[in-house]
Amino acid sequence: MTRELAKNSSLRPLLGGRLPIMKHFHAVFFLLLVNLLLPSLGWFDALADNSSKVVTAGALMPVEHEAEFRRSIGFRSDEAYIRSVRRADNSIVVPELGNVLLTPEEFEELRVRLELEKDVDILVEFFAGNSELQKTFGGLYIEHYAGAEDHKRGGKLVVQLVENQVHVQRALELVELNRPDRLQIEWVKFSLVELQEQYDKLALLNTPAFQGIFLHTKLNHVGVIMDLPLGLAETQIQLSKDSLPLELYYLLSHPAINVYYGSIEVEQVVLRGGDSWGKTANARHCTLGFKVRDNSTGRYGMVTAGHCVTELGLQIGSRAYSGSRMFGYVTRYIDGASSPYGAGIDAAYIRTRLSGTATDDVNYFTSYFDVVGETADYTIGRIRCFSGQVSGTKCSPITCQNQQFTYNGRYYTRLFTIDADNTNGDSGSPVFEVVGQTNTARITGVLITRMRDAVGQSSCLNGWDGGVSRWEDVKNYLDLSLVTTR
Repeated sequence: MTRELAKNSSLRPLLGGRLPIMKHFHAVFFLLLVNLLLPSLGWFDALADNSSKVVTAGALMPVEHEAEFRRSIGFRSDEAYIRSVRRADNSIVVPELGNVLLTPEEFEELRVRLELEKDVDILVEFFAGNSELQKTFGGLYIEHYAGAEDHKRGGKLVVQLVENQVHVQRALELVELNRPDRLQIEWVKFSLVELQEQYDKLALLNTPAFQGIFLHTKLNHVGVIMDLPLGLAETQIQLSKDSLPLELYYLLSHPAINVYYGSIEVEQVVLRGGDSWGKTANARHCTLGFKVRDNSTGRYGMVTAGHCVTELGLQIGSRAYSGSRMFGYVTRYIDGASSPYGAGIDAAYIRTRLSGTATDDVNYFTSYFDVVGETADYTIGRIRCFSGQVSGTKCSPITCQNQQFTYNGRYYTRLFTIDADNTNGDSGSPVFEVVGQTNTARITGVLITRMRDAVGQSSCLNGWDGGVSRWEDVKNYLDLSLVTTR
């Protein structure tokens, strides 16, 4: 069961661009940065020792999946080109990405982006260590130029600084980076702290007129999506605050807030195929996530999407099936919040009948990876993967943070998105980071929806993206612990 979210085609931005925002920052800047400073041993680390290898055609990633991944990082993605790379004698295989084949030049660019991920950690620590610098810091992201069809365009590490803060730029020149040649300074009007304050204020307002709220660091503003009977044509580019009712005008008067005319549409669909679970024997409604332990009872189970429970009409105690086997019972779930003050999470815990029913690994292309831990690093541009019962495994960069929307009176908050599109039946899929060449993974979240902006520019979304509830929020609300092999 997958929800499809689309913003109305009348929704358009003030500025161009469709690339992602920086990670979510709470008011206490340093506490969140602790999550970023955890060791980062992603799948990029494996590239350092890779070399040309021969693989059989059957072992390669499906062409359509490879094309989607290539587009997400700005590499050429047409089918004819992909097949020519596969035929070339000097192509290099990347097993950590499901046997993607790259030209030597593309492979070298991928290695450079590994170094940029390490530079992200260096710069985050630099700003975290100085409270005064935080007032001048607008954001940080890796620019992949998704859809550029040219691997030479992307691979930039962009640091946003508040205008006229030249002394900070000089201080940055003293920071030792792996790839200083890829560093770019972008001048913006508002600091990330100021944007976060405005976002948090709006997120807590119980205002039915707000269809959605997003923090778009790339464009240095907070966006509010509204659907009001203002007699506007669908071709409206932007919504003037002067046209708003007086009470909304004052709420949205801060210059960092942009208002867009549009709405969020949700489509529920019934799914099919693959590794799945459902409400009856042999039904395939959603995807199982990963193994967890109930902290209150010590029992084991699996995580999935909470809306799968509500939309299937299930209750606490309802049976859950995988294939013809009844494997467990719905024990706890949450499908959004009734107000912006609640926990806008979409997740469920299904207790398994036996502790050994669920395994502590996730599907990864044609094999399985052991789950060895979790990560709360949501830096834009970091690669994350999901494994769905229909789509299989897909990997792509993180595109957005702090996404919020409402549906049927329910609030869904603190979502992050990944560029890889999902499809009917992928809800509940595990979202994870691949750890080098160790055949292991770190859990990041639970896939709950697919989202897009119909015009492709008003938010950080890049076409159809996967929406994810953070594992840190899921485990805290449902009182669960991740089961790992270590």
